[in-house]
Amino acid sequence: MHPILADRRLLGAYLGSWIAIGALLAGLLAAAGRATVADAGLLLVPMAGLGAFLCLAVWYPVRAQPPGRTPLARWVPVHMASAAVTTSFWLLAGLAWARAVERFGGRAGPAAVWRAELPLLAVTGGLLYLLATTLHALLLAFEEARRAERRALRAQVLAREAELHALKAQIDPHFLYNCLNSIAALAGRQPAEARTMSTRLAGFLRSSLDLGPRTAIPLARELELATTYLEIERVRFGDRLDLRLEIAEGCSETPVPPLLLQPLLENAVKHGVAHRLEGGRITIAARRRGAELTIEITNPCDDDRPTSRRKGIGLANVRERLRLLHGAAGRLDTEERGGTFRATVRIPAVAAGPEETA
Repeated sequence: MHPILADRRLLGAYLGSWIAIGALLAGLLAAAGRATVADAGLLLVPMAGLGAFLCLAVWYPVRAQPPGRTPLARWVPVHMASAAVTTSFWLLAGLAWARAVERFGGRAGPAAVWRAELPLLAVTGGLLYLLATTLHALLLAFEEARRAERRALRAQVLAREAELHALKAQIDPHFLYNCLNSIAALAGRQPAEARTMSTRLAGFLRSSLDLGPRTAIPLARELELATTYLEIERVRFGDRLDLRLEIAEGCSETPVPPLLLQPLLENAVKHGVAHRLEGGRITIAARRRGAELTIEITNPCDDDRPTSRRKGIGLANVRERLRLLHGAAGRLDTEERGGTFRATVRIPAVAAGPEETA
């Protein structure tokens, strides 16, 4: 669709500009003494309105032969022919209009004035066609810039989604390798516990696969997955591993990225509880502060534990997912003080949509 016709405000401004041009030409004609103000107004103002609609057709040759991408040897003849046809039609229509004014309006002069000013009107029509061509070329350039911007934005969104999917895909294999190693360790000396762990692992993986392509789930669902994960780890640690939930009212339905807490809990178990003979309690606390949801995971840790030589992907994965999803509004802060490690997630507390509440 024509960009001017598609926008009422733009169409109003366009028609208003042409009517103003017609009134200006009528004033100049009257000031030169070549016609009365009434005759000049009756002739040029309506014809300016007709010229406005005729020049809307300039959009199609401009779009078919875009300036800058069309050789001048082809561009100039096309628009010269189009200008000649448009101006000729406008002049003939103006003569017919002048005769109609004389016949039905009882005035005896408009047709003679129009014929006398044909050279000037022909030049004016050509210049107005050139002006319309420039305007439509600018509209075409603006439309192409908007399309390029949409394509770039779509490419950016697709790249972000691909990166998010890649980050999410890292979670399950990393977690699965650790669980399989634990099952292998239990299989020889504690086969019953190994079977229990395998069953719970299958349930956890089934639940995570059910999430499908969702980018957000309610916090309550995320806490169910987190509890299931810690039940798997409790097979190894028994009473050494404890969980406490402190979820403030109004937080359960807040959307969060799926499997956001699992890498943080895995970090708490692997680098915290596992290094203490007495184990420890992992606490998950959630609260809302205005438009922000804060989730804190705290666990005891041994200050003298050996330093891991491998750089884990858990915390880095969570940070990168939050950055891609929420920009500066989503972040992960970590702190270790006095034998306690704390990981704090901050994300915007938005309302749950159909996808999150399904």
